[in-house]
Order: sequence, then structure tokens, then C-alpha cells
Amino acid sequence: MTRSAARSSRRASRVARAARLPITCALAWGLAGCSAPGQSAEPLTASEREAIIESVVPAEPFHPDLQLCQNQAGPRRDARGEVYETDATGVSIEAPGCILGPKVIGTFSRDLGWHDVKKQHDGDGVRWSRPEPGLVHVLGAYFDNIEDALGPPKSPDTTRESTWRVEHSYARYTRDDFVENDACLDGTIHDVLVDGSHVFISARPGRGNQAEMAQYAATHTVSNTLVRLDCQPDPRTDTQTSCPVGQSTGMLFKWSDCGGVVNMRDSIILVEGRPRKGTSPMDFPPGHYENVWLIYTGPEDAYPGRLPAEGVTEVDDLELWHEARRRWLERHGCDPNGDHCTMLDP
Repeated sequence: MTRSAARSSRRASRVARAARLPITCALAWGLAGCSAPGQSAEPLTASEREAIIESVVPAEPFHPDLQLCQNQAGPRRDARGEVYETDATGVSIEAPGCILGPKVIGTFSRDLGWHDVKKQHDGDGVRWSRPEPGLVHVLGAYFDNIEDALGPPKSPDTTRESTWRVEHSYARYTRDDFVENDACLDGTIHDVLVDGSHVFISARPGRGNQAEMAQYAATHTVSNTLVRLDCQPDPRTDTQTSCPVGQSTGMLFKWSDCGGVVNMRDSIILVEGRPRKGTSPMDFPPGHYENVWLIYTGPEDAYPGRLPAEGVTEVDDLELWHEARRRWLERHGCDPNGDHCTMLDP
């Protein structure tokens, strides 16, 4: 086959791939935008990029069903239009229950390093503790410069019948965990933009509770979500991070035996560098992955952690993230910087 014919064949394969999303790298190694472990990914074509974004960020207008909140067990708290400024925890709620539209803003310095944030401002955007059986539903929340965005209970004696769900929400510059699920409760993340975080999901109990909690295995369900791990201030020097000096990033999944599985689909992930603890925490947990797209901008040729056998495709295409983020913000009534979002405003 001539070089011209080979290029035509590869382009036809790429177009066909864009038309049949979702796809897995296990079936597509060697195609543009897809890589086997340890191999460099290639950029996407415009048509491929468009097909991926449409599968992750729906094109239809944003009309959330608020009845989902009103009809569930427990109190319904309408916090739309309310702004909580805090140097630790923003909102404490009852569980089970539902909260609509809180805006939680951290007042501490955005230049403060990870250790100082953890020591001085350890808190959650929305927190609940020792719930009764049932669902805690966080709908249409906005978090900015918060240590952990969502804080389920941490106690090992938390009932396994307590669950959580966060959807149609925006979190930017989360200084530690987007969700600190350290009691390993079943939870769902849907239609969320995590626009800069140290860790996506933590499911690792404190050292004193890990043996007791190992008997459990949570199910984490993620769909139609955008996640970016960014480099944030961290002056600690005992680090293997690839971030600039004075910064670090964490890992997508801070895991343990009770972390269980991740079932993730129709999502895009951007990881901006190697974590402070090196490549060992970068592996994806077990679970089912479908139509998940990974962009890695660290110094290695490819994402150095272990990927699932199927369902996660690594691509070398930052424009995929930028355009998907732009459309998510636009769809949810946000300005281009994410400073203001109408989302659930009445």
C-alpha cells in the first residue's frame, strides 16, 4: 500500500470510529487519538472531537427535573440564590435529604499551599454526618476554592444504606478532594464539571479505620462528567510531581480496599501532571468504563498509570477539553470563566 493510500485508510478508520462511539482502546490501538499503554496518543480530527463532545455534553437545552429532589425522602432545602462564604465548611445538611443550588466560596487565600489548606481550612462545601438510611442529593451546587467540595460521613459505623448523588453542579479550584467518600458509601456523580481539583474521588478511610472498612466495597457511578486535575500551590519538597516548582497535583482516585468499583461512562478527564507521590497512585480502579476520554499533559509520552482493559481512550488533544468545558458552561448558564452560573436559578 502506498503512503497516500495508507493515510486515506487511516482517515476512513477515524471517521468510522467517530460515528460509532462509544469505543474502547482495546479495540482501537493504532488509530488516531488512541494509544496502547506506554504509547503516545495522536491528535483527534475535528469530526472525531465533535462526536466525542456530543456524547458527553448533550446538545439539548438544560432543563433539570427538580421533582427528583422534591419527591425523595427527607427535607428539601432550596438554597438557590444563597451564597455561603467560608474558611472551612459551607453548608451542613440533614440526611437523608436534598439541597438545591447552594453557592459555596472559600475565603482563604488561593495561593495557600496544600498542607496549610488541610491544616487550617479542612472542611466541605456541603457536609452531612451520621445519616439515617436513604439518599443525600446535591443538585445544582457551585463550589469555588473549597478544601473538599462534598463531604459524606467518615465514620466506619455509617449505615451502608446511606447513599449520595451530586449532579448538575460546578466545582472549580477544589484544594483537595471533589468527593471525600472515606466511609466508602455508594454514590453517583452526573453532569458535573470538576474544573480543577487535587483529587477527584477519595475512598480511603483514615489509617485507624482501614482494616475495619475493608469488608465493604462501594460502587461509584460517574456519567456525563468533565474532570480536570490541575497543578496547585504546594511548597513541600518531598515530591515526585511533574508540576512546576512550588506546585503539585494529586490523583484521580485515592483508593483503598473498600473503594470498590468505578462505573464511568461518557466523560472526559484532563490530568495536568504526575502526582506528588509519583506514578503509583495513577492506576484506575476496577469497574466498568465506557466512552471515557483521557488527556494527559505530563512529561511522559503517555499516561503512566494502569488503564482499564476497555473503555478509556487516551488522546493527545487539549482542544477536546477546552471545547467540552466551554459547552458545559454555556449549557448551564455560566459565563466563559465560570464566575457566575444560573443553572437552577428560579
